[in-house]
Amino acid sequence: MFAVQDEITEAIVAAIEQQLYVAENFHPALCYCGRWQEASEAAQRALRLSPRDPFSAIYHGVAAYAQFVGKNYSEAISLSREAVRLRGDFSGTYRVLTVAAGMVRQTEVATAALPAHDPDQTG
Repeated sequence: MFAVQDEITEAIVAAIEQQLYVAENFHPALCYCGRWQEASEAAQRALRLSPRDPFSAIYHGVAAYAQFVGKNYSEAISLSREAVRLRGDFSGTYRVLTVAAGMVRQTEVATAALPAHDPDQTG
């Protein structure tokens, strides 16, 4: 019985790892290819299907990056803030927050986000 439980656990872990790999690699690749809407839709779908997923910060980050690429800077800021709220060590999200805020001239937001992800910056 324990062997079966171990196999099931390993299968679940493998599925989660594969899902994260896709989110962290495939979705940004879609953005690079000009298919940011698909990346955003996929991330939003993941959030709808599993709103309490422990990796939802990653999906918010992917959606934020996709919205940034699509020049929807206010939405990118909102999604980045949610990703930061969920996971404060997600440096890519701080970068998106910084540049999106800069694009809409929210210099205080951009400046506040910068030291948060740059260990060489001091308050």
